[in-house]
Amino acid sequence: NKDSVGTQTVTVTFGGRTLTFQVTVIEKVMTGIEIASNPAKMEYIVEQTFDISGAQINLIYNDGEKVAVPVTEDMFTAPDMTTTGSKEIVISYGGFETSLTISVRDKQAVGIEMNTLPDQKEYLENKVDQTFSAEGGSINVLYDNGTKEAVTLTAAMCSVDLTTSGEQTVTVTYNGFTTTFTVTVNPKSVTAVEWIEEPAVLEMK
Repeated sequence: NKDSVGTQTVTVTFGGRTLTFQVTVIEKVMTGIEIASNPAKMEYIVEQTFDISGAQINLIYNDGEKVAVPVTEDMFTAPDMTTTGSKEIVISYGGFETSLTISVRDKQAVGIEMNTLPDQKEYLENKVDQTFSAEGGSINVLYDNGTKEAVTLTAAMCSVDLTTSGEQTVTVTYNGFTTTFTVTVNPKSVTAVEWIEEPAVLEMK
């Protein structure tokens, strides 16, 4: 009986003769594990979350059989995803270990957007000594891992025409990326008159 552990007697009958001998049936046990399939995602960007989905291991038995099982969250410790480089994921099951390696690269900027608008949103057309004020403004730098980083807006990043009245577009440029917002340039108007040079006093009769 091959399914019964221990010493078993094998009886062989041929040509009217019978021969017996003994064999030992040992217990079927697991002897190790190996990676059967890697996770669906093997390359990451800094600060992304590691996903084990798709990973399987083979349970290897002493009779040569291999049984594939999915890797679950309790079989490994999540890697540090805040730094770049190769990350070894050690998988443990039934007292055995195997591992796989993922790669993590640095995040890259893919664009910018306005975060907060400057405090000053109105200007006067062609006013002497008037300059654009970026105070209070900020932009978000957008990264390819889905994160954002706020950066203080400066006047040097901005280009706008304050000599023409109406809604004027402010173009913001940062590290090769651009975004825009608008400010209002109000038309100048006469608020008072004054003498540049007073006329000579004339006597009128």
